Amino acid sequence: MVLSEFKYLGRYLLIAAEWVTGDMPSEFGDSDYNLLVPIDILNKIPDDIKNDPDRLRGHLVRALKIGLLAIEGGEFTLSTERIENAIDSTINKYREFDAEFEESLSLLIDRKLTGDESQLANRLSDSFGERGDLKKRLDSIFDDISNPDKASSVPNRVTAVMDTKFEGVEKEITSALDMASEDSPLRHFLNEQRTNFTKLKSDLKTEMDQIKSALKVDELLQSKEDEISELKEKSPGEKGNSL
Repeated sequence: MVLSEFKYLGRYLLIAAEWVTGDMPSEFGDSDYNLLVPIDILNKIPDDIKNDPDRLRGHLVRALKIGLLAIEGGEFTLSTERIENAIDSTINKYREFDAEFEESLSLLIDRKLTGDESQLANRLSDSFGERGDLKKRLDSIFDDISNPDKASSVPNRVTAVMDTKFEGVEKEITSALDMASEDSPLRHFLNEQRTNFTKLKSDLKTEMDQIKSALKVDELLQSKEDEISELKEKSPGEKGNSL
């Protein structure tokens, strides 16, 4: 392979390369090519190399290799950024899940038990409030208290009402909080959250395993940097500028 000509075209140097034999050195690739090198880059090459076609071409080829390795190293750097983004995304997912779980549990307790409009508060109000069933029944009983035939039955009727109404409320509370029952709202809620947490934990483990494997990129980066340094040391007249 020889350099048949060097031509300055405006601000570029045209290097026309062609093979003179059927055997092509593996160092130079698979085909002939023309390469336009900007003048401002050529000006950075020492004159003794620039004036020798063979040395100039070898110098430019090494510069190309160094540049390509640097680009490849940059792509590995981008890969580490993607890994960091994956870690941040996983952490954010866990935080969102934790916040949603806490909020969902708080809403469930508030809706069922502790809120002013919770089911428990409403049922107790319906049974024992000013307009509750008990008040209505008592009013009806005392309306008839002057009737001698009903006077002796007032305590018994009050007791019966208390037992009946409280038993219904007690059953609902017990049913809602019964962890042994698959149909209880609390058991259903906790099972659902446990399933979600298990899935999240599994996804987190899978992603962390992938990250551990991917972190070998540091070794590859170091290898590329060593190769670049070696090429720079072999380049004659190198002043630290690369294509």
